[in-house]
Amino acid sequence: MTSYLEQLFSLGGRVAVVTGGSSGIGRGIALALGQAGAAAVLVARDEEKLRATVADLRAAGCQAAWVSADLGDRAAVDRAAQEAAAAIRSRLSDVHDAETAGRVRILYGGSVKPGSIAPIMAEPDVDGALVGGASLDAGQFAQICRYRELAA
Repeated sequence: MTSYLEQLFSLGGRVAVVTGGSSGIGRGIALALGQAGAAAVLVARDEEKLRATVADLRAAGCQAAWVSADLGDRAAVDRAAQEAAAAIRSRLSDVHDAETAGRVRILYGGSVKPGSIAPIMAEPDVDGALVGGASLDAGQFAQICRYRELAA
């Protein structure tokens, strides 16, 4: 890649979370992101495939980590979000320092609703959430915004 293209398209210093990253399209995307300079955190169910994919990415000169989770299980999603956020914060600490890593806000980008927001926000490395469709319903959005007081 030429210097000009690297400036335009480099993902150096960035971290990408790739769900389904241990095989197929997800694996290909993880490799492409890694070759563009991003550190990749792969999330999938099969630990053996995750280990093999991360080994292949590292052998190709990419930085990679993995989190095993069944994203169809809400508790597993919360745990995976925390593990991925912790991996991102660790990478930030390696690249910069612990103070900088602590100041960076890491947002959960999955689906949240009034009944699912509290556990994800209780995770120590998750600092906020992106609210999608629930933001279109004023009542649901208000409940999400007030999750702490409603949980008490």
